[in-house]
Amino acid sequence: MGTIKHHPHAFDIDHEGKDSWLHQQAGADATVITSPSQTALIRKTREQLDPKAQRHGYCSY
Repeated sequence: MGTIKHHPHAFDIDHEGKDSWLHQQAGADATVITSPSQTALIRKTREQLDPKAQRHGYCSY
């Protein structure tokens, strides 16, 4: 199960009491929060991901 939240302005994620944090506490395996200027994905993982491997994956700048 996952959730998506839209926010009209810039945002901070995963701070206690914020919607992204509340979604995780409610059981979401993944939470996406998006605004006109930024998008973030918080996803539960079974193990730590290799940062070097991730830089070639999801994002391309």
